[in-house]
Amino acid sequence: MYEQDYIMRQIDDLARAIAKMFFNINVESPATEIIKDMQAMEKAQELLQKSDEGKICYAEAELFNLIKDNSLDNLLVGLKFYTYVNSKDDEELIRNNFSHVKVKAGITRLLTEYGLENMADLFFLEEND
Repeated sequence: MYEQDYIMRQIDDLARAIAKMFFNINVESPATEIIKDMQAMEKAQELLQKSDEGKICYAEAELFNLIKDNSLDNLLVGLKFYTYVNSKDDEELIRNNFSHVKVKAGITRLLTEYGLENMADLFFLEEND
């Protein structure tokens, strides 16, 4: 349980740092309302709804199809998706074949797609030891 809480805090801290550094927003979790592109905003809402319906893996696959154009709005969509999924409890994630470790791997992959893998390295230091 302690390890899961630690991973959850790391992911939240990483999302807040990226939101502040790249978008100059100071929030607990990136909100879909700050996404400027209407299509990206709608897609973010759709991904969150799918995760609520138990389709987290499917929504994640859709996210990675979406970010192929590497727009900053799509980076926000990804951050919002992972912070939202990260807020779900362990039981719900397990029921949906997901975990906080998968959230961590997904956000690391997202950042790598945007050339920001060093940000993940800074927050997930134990992998470098």
